[in-house]
Amino acid sequence: MISTDREAIPQGHIGWLELTAILVVMATAKIYLIYSERMLRAGATASWSIPLIAGVLSLGWLLPLVHLLQKYPGKSLIEITRQLAGRPLAWAFGLVLFAYLLVVTATALEEVATILAIGILPLSPVRYLALIILAFAFALAMLGLEPLGRLCVFVIAGAFISIIVLALVSTPTWNYHHLFPLQGLGIAKVFAAGAISQAMYAEFIVIGLLTPYIRFRSGKSARIRRSVKWAWASSILIFTTVVLGVQMILPYPAGVNDAAPLLRAARELYLSRFFQRFDVVFLFFWIVAAVAQLAIGLYSAGLALSSAFSIHNHRPLVLLTAVLSLAYVQYVYDYSFTVVLDFDLMRPSSTVFVYVWVFVVLALSYLRRRPARGGDKAHA
Repeated sequence: MISTDREAIPQGHIGWLELTAILVVMATAKIYLIYSERMLRAGATASWSIPLIAGVLSLGWLLPLVHLLQKYPGKSLIEITRQLAGRPLAWAFGLVLFAYLLVVTATALEEVATILAIGILPLSPVRYLALIILAFAFALAMLGLEPLGRLCVFVIAGAFISIIVLALVSTPTWNYHHLFPLQGLGIAKVFAAGAISQAMYAEFIVIGLLTPYIRFRSGKSARIRRSVKWAWASSILIFTTVVLGVQMILPYPAGVNDAAPLLRAARELYLSRFFQRFDVVFLFFWIVAAVAQLAIGLYSAGLALSSAFSIHNHRPLVLLTAVLSLAYVQYVYDYSFTVVLDFDLMRPSSTVFVYVWVFVVLALSYLRRRPARGGDKAHA
């Protein structure tokens, strides 16, 4: 019998590495296809600084969230809310979280399907592409959290490799003049854009749902902090590198007038007669990342609803989320409306939501000053 230092992960539970990968995929998958264009519009030539500003400011709610999860080990954020504030407030926050994850999943589904129809499969109907993508994402979500976490580890490895390779092979096409003026539209406007763009890290709120499924022999609180720390740093690195790479290859007017600037930047590469179309290599990882993000969104939305109303089986709610997401694509067939709903309405609102939820629960925890009891036993 071979023994290892790390305790085996029970069926249906994940380790800190899988949790980190899930958080990074959930937050960063959007940057590979469409989100880089929104960053370019927000910051102009200073777009590369927006993920840095937003990442630092997002610590304002991430650190209190980690503190809450450490103070009440083994409990989800919804369970902590129920314990401190009662069922009505837990229901309210749980429903809002479900609505947020549903909108994230539905809009991401239409955005990915539309980008594929525009840039890869121009003769394919968007609705059929959305159905195929959703089928894969739903199958992954139904497999459970552990297989999904392992897939996300693979996705993160592939994403980092693709970004590094893209950076190396694109060096002959870099143009530093695209980064000037460094202040973009102005220091105040760039900082304001960074503050609003904290929403790019709002998906980290799913750690409040996944905490009960983390199992370690000891030091669970330290592992949660480690997962958030690595996920936060990795996400900032991916966001900044992708936006900076796009800026170095494409001039600002070209970047903001393309639905998927990173894909166009990859297609600009031409090393020789036999080394062309690098986008095909990178696109595989980017599509897998998008499907994994959809699967995490489906799983988390079902988990949020089941946690809010104490429903033991969350799988039917995952199916409900998938049906609602597909219905959105089938009946609200408007890409412009989807972009406005996602980036201009939902994401700024999500920043307000996570701040309000975290600080309300944090304030209640200090007012009551009652330590959590039996958190681990409840989920043993």
